[in-house]
Amino acid sequence: YKTVEEDSGNQTFTTVLLDDGTTDSSGQTITFEMTTDDPSLFSVGPTLDTASGSVNFTPASDSHGTAILTITATGSTGTLSSRGLAILLTITPIADTPTISSAGNNLEDIQTTSGLVISRNTGDGDEVTHFKITNISNGTVYKNDGLTAILDGEFITYAEGNAGLKFTPDSNLNDSDGTTFGFTAQAATSASDFGLGGSTVTNTIPVAAVNDDPVITVPSAQTVNEDLGLIFSSAESRLISISDV
Repeated sequence: YKTVEEDSGNQTFTTVLLDDGTTDSSGQTITFEMTTDDPSLFSVGPTLDTASGSVNFTPASDSHGTAILTITATGSTGTLSSRGLAILLTITPIADTPTISSAGNNLEDIQTTSGLVISRNTGDGDEVTHFKITNISNGTVYKNDGLTAILDGEFITYAEGNAGLKFTPDSNLNDSDGTTFGFTAQAATSASDFGLGGSTVTNTIPVAAVNDDPVITVPSAQTVNEDLGLIFSSAESRLISISDV
């Protein structure tokens, strides 16, 4: 039994030592051949070096599954044994880098309304079941309902990510001063770090400034005698101020 990862490149492992050219008691010369029941899993099919007992192969790109490698002994007058030696090889899936669609143009203090759809890499399939959300910057990421917040470092299901997420920037912040908004995502074959694969992908969300209403601050109710003036100033602890947000 042997296990290797998808997209792991050229692989070599040692099995039993075999000796091509051996002569049995009947005088036949014995040779050995390796075959597989699923050639589609390999870009370079399994081969056997009988001198060292090494098996060499290269998994096909973005392919995973189980194959049986069979070593068959053949005599100079025909096949000596149909039983041979079977090796079970499993190529385990690895997640590749996903993509995140753009959220388009957005305004300060307003939740996004479109985009942020996380998709599997084109080389992946149902084996990618989750995405990990990290590096949430200057805002809050929500599931598609716009109400369920996603914590930094939390795993969401493929269905949740592919439905599209929402992002609400922190109050009164925009990117006109260089503030950045967004998050990163990474694909996984499970809801744990052990299933992570590929690279993280970053989605930067543009947030434009809006002209907020000014804030007027006035003192509490004041009383003054008829025909007398009333001064409003900080020195009198009666300041009226107007500020922009």
